[in-house]
Amino acid sequence: MNLDVAFLVADLDKAAIRTWQRVFHGPSMGMALREESITDENLFRIAREHPALVCRKFTSREEPLNGADWEWWIGSDDEGWIALRIQAKKLVNMRYDELRYKAASAERVQCRVLVEETEREAHGRAVYPFYCFYNGWDHSGGWPDGIPWTIGCSKPANCRTVPDVRVFGCALAPAHEVLEIIDSSTTPLEASGVLPHERPWSWIFANKGRSNAVDLTTIHENVQRQRGEREPGDPLDELPNYASAVRAQWRPNALREVAPFVPCTYVAVTDLATMLVDAEIRRDR
Repeated sequence: MNLDVAFLVADLDKAAIRTWQRVFHGPSMGMALREESITDENLFRIAREHPALVCRKFTSREEPLNGADWEWWIGSDDEGWIALRIQAKKLVNMRYDELRYKAASAERVQCRVLVEETEREAHGRAVYPFYCFYNGWDHSGGWPDGIPWTIGCSKPANCRTVPDVRVFGCALAPAHEVLEIIDSSTTPLEASGVLPHERPWSWIFANKGRSNAVDLTTIHENVQRQRGEREPGDPLDELPNYASAVRAQWRPNALREVAPFVPCTYVAVTDLATMLVDAEIRRDR
């Protein structure tokens, strides 16, 4: 399956830039948003524009047992499925103040819970823990001084891979690397330690912002590129029941059957088979 996902990549970048503006300008206007509100807005807009991405918000869990805010399932019934289990954190004055958050009832920091519980439940399957960082700063100077730029080209906007640094408004980083920073850094909350590990979330579908022709194998390779040399898991043959119910857009009353098994507040499903049909419809317009 070879898909044109340029429309989805573009909208993910638009959402990232919109998030950047919210994070940077919101506090000065007395309109700072919490992570959950940003996630709400981003997933809502993208799901409205892309029938292939279906999202459902379940009852909010203040202290989820697996440390995640949402799961993002990507694949198809023919090719199998991979999942990103994601915790969102927002940048405030170049710090991630909640990065060492520990629930009142937990003995481990949230990041460790996310990493360890995901590994325990995955059983060698392609379910991966990630952080999604909501960023924003005065971008007139591009990348912050003194923070390593690890993309492999000149800094934005001189880099064709990142023509606009604001695509880092929604940026993913492997939770394992975040945990290493928490455990080893003397200043784990400073953005300077985490930003070099982050990549725009659209890169899941477009490697380094360039290629828009992907199948599940390529998407999985993009995810693995971010995860480094860690052993990849095997795609799942089918969605878990709760994710399948989300994809099928069950009515709220019917969703009560699967709600007890939902591990996060949000469940998003990107069906690549549906995306293929949607891309063909767009090209015919």
